[in-house]
Amino acid sequence: MKIKFTELLLVPFLIFVFIALQINSIFSESRVYDENLHIDAGYTFLTKKDFRAEPFNPPLARELIAVPLLFNPDIKGDPILFWPRITTVLFSVFLAVLVYFFAKKAFGLKAGIFALVLYIFEPNILAHGHYATTDLILSFFIFLTIFLSWIWREKLNLVRIIIISSIVGLSLSVKFSALPFLSFSILGMFLIEKKKNIGQLLKFGYWKKRIKFVFAAAFFLSISLWSTYFFTVEPILGLRFDSNRETMKLAKNNPIINFALNQSVPLGSYISTIKQMGLYNYSDKFKKDAFLFGQFSDHGFAYYFPAAFIVKTPIPLLVLFIIGIANALRSFHIQKGLFTNSPRTSSLSSSTMAANAKLVSMYLLIPIAVVFLFMSFSQVNLGLRYVLPAFPFIIVFSSQIINLCQISKLRYLLISALLIWYIFGTIKTSPHFISYFNELVGGSQNGYKYLIDSNYDWGQGLIALKEYQDKNNIKSLELAYFGSISPQKYGIKYDRLEDKNLGEDKHTISVAGKESRVIAISATCWYYCGYYKTDEFKDLMPVDIVGGSILIFKK
Repeated sequence: MKIKFTELLLVPFLIFVFIALQINSIFSESRVYDENLHIDAGYTFLTKKDFRAEPFNPPLARELIAVPLLFNPDIKGDPILFWPRITTVLFSVFLAVLVYFFAKKAFGLKAGIFALVLYIFEPNILAHGHYATTDLILSFFIFLTIFLSWIWREKLNLVRIIIISSIVGLSLSVKFSALPFLSFSILGMFLIEKKKNIGQLLKFGYWKKRIKFVFAAAFFLSISLWSTYFFTVEPILGLRFDSNRETMKLAKNNPIINFALNQSVPLGSYISTIKQMGLYNYSDKFKKDAFLFGQFSDHGFAYYFPAAFIVKTPIPLLVLFIIGIANALRSFHIQKGLFTNSPRTSSLSSSTMAANAKLVSMYLLIPIAVVFLFMSFSQVNLGLRYVLPAFPFIIVFSSQIINLCQISKLRYLLISALLIWYIFGTIKTSPHFISYFNELVGGSQNGYKYLIDSNYDWGQGLIALKEYQDKNNIKSLELAYFGSISPQKYGIKYDRLEDKNLGEDKHTISVAGKESRVIAISATCWYYCGYYKTDEFKDLMPVDIVGGSILIFKK
């Protein structure tokens, strides 16, 4: 009865808290930089079947968040994009449920509850779980794929292969990075499963017996992926006829390139996207602005994502994750290990449980390693959100630590203290979870000194700025805003300074204006527009930070 009470009451309550936090953030934050692009592209995909609208990523996530516009196109004018954002919230809830069940099945009921709490109060999940963007949706599909692969690994039949392959196809259509994330994760887990019989993989007979499964997987993966393009056919190199385009010049003398440029084929748009993103991420053809710990780069930092992870992940979660790794490396002994609390394994032998412990750890750690390793080669350093798919795995892996509590009351107290610290530290940043930084850098107030863009200031602060302007009766406001919407949409009265705003057509004024004025500068503009090094500002400290992103100066 206790288990039923926990599952029937506590789990829904925690999910309700999570939804409440997300909806509060929706109403408290203006549109972020990428939302307009994603919604416009998604609506074009759905209504015109034109996949040239945004060639840098596959369409599924954008199609999903644009579905509400099919019922009411006027939603696009909503300053907070409530219904498109609710779509992402739904996927964040689905992911919460998966995290709970994965941890429960792997490590027991207590671990399931613990994992759910860790997920619900993880600031990066809360940040991107309510924006109409792609990162949380990608995290859901990748986690679902690995979860099903794990629970069905011992009884994998044709139907289950078809289901998993179809989900992989959908995952590949969410974001470019799904291709390497899943390819190498699944390969790594497959080799771990077959390590005792690795030699068989090189024998023709092994694959001959499984040929129908291989073909079924490839077929349903392709159909699932192609369905998100509505079964359209397009050229592999994309339908962009630009006389100055290098491909157009090469096609004149190269029949293969000419074919790829002009002949429409199934999944042509997807192949074109992979080519485009490969060039964008890993070549010097495109300039990529990156900022890390006060330093700038045109081509990214190899250590960007580990560094961002260390300062933007709550310290308690870092501690739990490190303890989990240390304990896993030290031993998997049943008497002192992590799996004694799982009732489903109580009848198993010690050797079997130890083997299960190692296997589930590999299923959790391999995707984490793949995500961080792959992104370390990327020149696109725009935010920790690019490794968001690793967070559910980190949370489930860390949740096993709760099973150490039964060994010592002191451990129980320590983990309880970490959990209180974890929850309180996250709630302090509500509703602007995107600007969360841990205590290693002095918290969110100092975050802009270390990372910007979608790590801190993604354009979310206009609603808070309007409230600040009204509360302080500010008549003269000068604003440099980073975003893709006009601040006038939120009723803000201001003079526009030089900024990085795609949605503004108002003329700019010089920053060197009259005295006794209030100046608001988005943290991203502070660096990218060079305000931090001008004579007027270089010796000034902001008197306030509004919306977790906008620096306020008074002259």
